[in-house]
Amino acid sequence: MNGIAIQNNRSPVSQVPGIGKKDALYLWSAYRFKTGDTMGKTYSLFNVIQGTQAGQGFATPLTARETSIISTPGSVPLDQKWECWDMAVDFIGGGTLTDGAFTSTVPVSAAQAAELVNKLQIVFIRGGTQVVQLGPASLYPSGGGVQGGDMATTDVANNGFNSAGARRRLGRNVKLNPGDTWTMAFLLAGTDDDDLALGTGAFVDARLSFWMYRDLGLSG
Repeated sequence: MNGIAIQNNRSPVSQVPGIGKKDALYLWSAYRFKTGDTMGKTYSLFNVIQGTQAGQGFATPLTARETSIISTPGSVPLDQKWECWDMAVDFIGGGTLTDGAFTSTVPVSAAQAAELVNKLQIVFIRGGTQVVQLGPASLYPSGGGVQGGDMATTDVANNGFNSAGARRRLGRNVKLNPGDTWTMAFLLAGTDDDDLALGTGAFVDARLSFWMYRDLGLSG
């Protein structure tokens, strides 16, 4: 992932002799879920770049709203080491499907937010084979918990304003070595095997984001 968004450019925050410069890197990626998405399936993130590709449930090319990745997804540069220390999940919009096309963008309802918080699990995959289950989305708030407005009028809900202080710190940091390949994914899980139910023809965008330390010892 040599190319990243401008706000993620190198900005050293510490210097450890013999190890090299370190900076803080912020990454995010979204998946567009729709009613009927299948339980027991993983939905990959961070594998579509901005501007040129559709994917991750989106029918049109992704923008900076949906992902921070701008080139070379899924690999760590050979001159860097990464260490992820926190994660968050937030819901950034929804709408309905009409004749197969996404239309009628609306705020996320409390019922939709609850459906996703209860069923989405976060999975980290390294090298295409090592799968680390990091737990349900309810453990990774972007803010202060699910919040909703007057459902009869505003129909607004999310799982909190994206606040650094409220994000979940990982008990053991996820580490990536030079040249590692990786991806993150949402897994839809539940013993009742009910497919995702967001309402008739409805969709909701779920975004996973995280901070990591980037060791630039070999290049910095």
